[in-house]
Amino acid sequence: MEIITMLRKLQIRLTLVSVIILSFFISSCATLEVIRFQQSGQKEQQLEKQNEELALKIEQLQQKLLKKQAEINKLVFSRQHIAQEAHRSRAKLRSNMGKAETVANIAEARTAIKSVSEKPLTEQQRSLVHEAEQMIVMSVDALGENDVNSAFRLSNRSKQLVQSIHSLNETGKDREDVVLIAPQTMRVLVDCNVRKAPGMTKVLFTLKRAVEVKSLAYTPKWIKIETDDGRRGWIYYQLLEIIQ
Repeated sequence: MEIITMLRKLQIRLTLVSVIILSFFISSCATLEVIRFQQSGQKEQQLEKQNEELALKIEQLQQKLLKKQAEINKLVFSRQHIAQEAHRSRAKLRSNMGKAETVANIAEARTAIKSVSEKPLTEQQRSLVHEAEQMIVMSVDALGENDVNSAFRLSNRSKQLVQSIHSLNETGKDREDVVLIAPQTMRVLVDCNVRKAPGMTKVLFTLKRAVEVKSLAYTPKWIKIETDDGRRGWIYYQLLEIIQ
């Protein structure tokens, strides 16, 4: 009996010990779980804070990017505007140069018509003179409408008609240039073309009315001139006058 009683007591003690151990284990697990939960909560808070900081940085970068893009757009627009202005300026300059050359071409044609009209002409030649005069009228009208290409073409056609009556083309094949012993100062009477050689040769540049030049040489109807800046070329003799 005593043994049985002792065994029961031992069993009860073991049971109590087991309960205590189990309770301690459960308590420890619960504590660990709480710690893990707390740590998890702290990590979530840290992540949220990091996310907020990252979102703020992204927003700041986006604002900087938008500002930089606005600056780039402004720069691109400015460059496009400058390019357009330069293109318009070049186009205007070409137009002005073309217009000046056309005005000079018309003046040459008129002078040539006047020169040939002063000579005895046949009926056919008078008809050609009349046609050349009509071409000049049409050329002036086209120039008034800013159709420079048509005006230049018509004035050229007028000069070609005059050439068919009495050629102004002195190429120098049958005449040599005569160098003036005492070069004279001359004045341009009208806007005129300065050509590479005597006759209807390539136009080197144009001169405005009243510009003063120095004569260097001449053929019967063309005078070689030099400008103040050293440019040289040939001008039809009736477009110049000697300065007394």
